[in-house]
Amino acid sequence: AAIILMRDVLDENPGNVPALMFYGDILAHDRKLAKAIEAYDKVLLAEPGNSQAMVNRGSALLGTGRPSSAVNAANAALAISDKSVPATALLSKAQAAVGEMREAMTACERIGVLTNSKAQVDWCRAAAQNQAGNTFVAVRMFISALNTGEQGFVREKQIGMRSRGLYSGAVNGTSNQDLIDAVTKCAVAEDCIL
Repeated sequence: AAIILMRDVLDENPGNVPALMFYGDILAHDRKLAKAIEAYDKVLLAEPGNSQAMVNRGSALLGTGRPSSAVNAANAALAISDKSVPATALLSKAQAAVGEMREAMTACERIGVLTNSKAQVDWCRAAAQNQAGNTFVAVRMFISALNTGEQGFVREKQIGMRSRGLYSGAVNGTSNQDLIDAVTKCAVAEDCIL
């Protein structure tokens, strides 16, 4: 329903950047990644400096098995905003996917500097391990980050898992088995990037 509504909005105003971003996000959420990339490309044509569109495009590229292109997208976003945590997290995952684990871990350390959150660093490291194919190591690291992370961090992950339809528990910032199960399910799925 949301995709149809956004198509109607874009039929009336094809250059509506917020609508294009939202449309891309909906497509990405529905795993229609090639179409999501097209939507983000249109945003970037209208706003070449839109770092969030670059990050979202890079995430979709990573999801379609193009990690080198995702590295390029992350670096482009960081060239615009060198303090972007989402761009740095994308860079780490994409670097891990192309076998550059040392660089991926360096990006995770940068997240620690930007956020002052050990849980964010641990989550980044886990996501990199997961992209590198080390799923069991990654799951242990994800669980550790959830169990030791501050309330705001855990709440953010609860909201993220809920938006993917993987978590239906409370959004209260407290780690619980339902959240751990949702993260584990996503980590072992081939089409779910944390």
